[in-house]
Amino acid sequence: MGSHSTTAAPHSAITAPRSRPSTTWSTDDPFTRDLAQHLAIPLHLVAEAKHLSLLQAYEHYKECTAALARLEHWSSDATWGDRKPIGTDDIQLFIGKTTWYHSWVPLFSKVKDYEDLQKWLEGAEDASTGSELFGLDKHSYTFGDLTNYFSRTMHKAKVGLKQKMQSGQGEGGKAKKAKRGSSSRNPVS
Repeated sequence: MGSHSTTAAPHSAITAPRSRPSTTWSTDDPFTRDLAQHLAIPLHLVAEAKHLSLLQAYEHYKECTAALARLEHWSSDATWGDRKPIGTDDIQLFIGKTTWYHSWVPLFSKVKDYEDLQKWLEGAEDASTGSELFGLDKHSYTFGDLTNYFSRTMHKAKVGLKQKMQSGQGEGGKAKKAKRGSSSRNPVS
């Protein structure tokens, strides 16, 4: 096992690479280097950054979720040698597990439900500006800004739903009015 060469594998298996990358990785651990290289994770996204902007963190999140999917697909077919990787190995290439599970996943998993926010995070040409989304003009936005955005938009949605319900246009509003109109005053004979 001391060799760093790739061994031949059956056609359905993927062999984890054992060669060293040309650029320095954020760790000296050969397993971590091989895993990052095997999952084709761009070097600039490997765990070096400690203070990421919201845009940078989202880029890391998107790549990590894509790498997790690749890992799930490949890990069953790959020849890994002494240690088979698990999902937390992949996550730790990007960020600590606690940050991943307590901050990134709960917040970034909501993004798909907010088209304007998703466009901004992904750098779409027709995206709103950060100041339009967050109500603040800042150079760099944070997780606190994202949390406030979700709170603000959820509050607006609740107020809008409450107004619709009060006007009878909300979910079940017409049905309730129809039920109120048919009372037991007109018994069926």
